[in-house]
Amino acid sequence: MTCLLDTHILLWSALEPEKLSRKTLDIIENQEKSLVISTASVWEIVTKVSIGKLNIPMDIEAFIRTTLSRLNARIIDITLDDTLGIGSLPLHHKDPFDRILISQSRNREIPIITKDAQISRYDVEIIW
Repeated sequence: MTCLLDTHILLWSALEPEKLSRKTLDIIENQEKSLVISTASVWEIVTKVSIGKLNIPMDIEAFIRTTLSRLNARIIDITLDDTLGIGSLPLHHKDPFDRILISQSRNREIPIITKDAQISRYDVEIIW
């Protein structure tokens, strides 16, 4: 099973694992699961660090690469279909980073691991 991690799940897994649900921890620790991270999440983290909205205790590139390696996660790029898919989403949620994750989840038919209640308003499988 492949699962897409929401940005806050990626951050919590590295910085505040106590915030993760037991189910999420089980999935992250299960070597049979395939974890994917969107380039949108990396973009969001780098943006927040650069404007001072997020403090990471190490070099941002090292943090991202180390976290991906520790999670044994792979990156999925944003495709044209992912971008176009945003246009068919209802406006339950206006966060552009979350909207691209929703589109990626729908296009790839994979669940999103998230605690974000707004995302559950879309036609995607949520794991928490």
